[in-house]
Amino acid sequence: MSVAEETLRKRPKINALNNETSEKETESTEPPPSRRTRSVKQFLYEEWDTLSWIGGSLAVTYYTDFWMVVFYGELVNRFLLHCAVGLFLVGMVAMAILFWRHPKLHYTNWLQEAPIGISIATVLFLLGILSITFSLWPIWGIFTPSILFIIFMSFISILSLL
Repeated sequence: MSVAEETLRKRPKINALNNETSEKETESTEPPPSRRTRSVKQFLYEEWDTLSWIGGSLAVTYYTDFWMVVFYGELVNRFLLHCAVGLFLVGMVAMAILFWRHPKLHYTNWLQEAPIGISIATVLFLLGILSITFSLWPIWGIFTPSILFIIFMSFISILSLL
């Protein structure tokens, strides 16, 4: 173990809310268990909300035939659907460029280093969400935003597991 790792291990962790050192954190010098060393029961207990979003999304996509409707539905507004896909892709490319140019950039520094990048990506994602909602509205009506929200949260939950 290097000197830097020993120093980081021995340094007390500071509570961000009240800037005090907790006694429990200073007594224990063991690092927290990694995701790979957790038991199945502990994993299920800690990740129940993530797994519930994924399960909800599987149920929604199965019972609404989401992918069949998106790919083959006659009522789908294809122009808006293609616009939504394009906006999502451009937004993801913008975020990838931000992460590629600034790999160790903290959230507080983003506004100084790339002030317009996050704004552009946010606007693109919002326009994409509106486009996909309007393109699928003729099929599910008022339930369209709920269905899309559940599928989006499942996507975010899958990314949090990686």
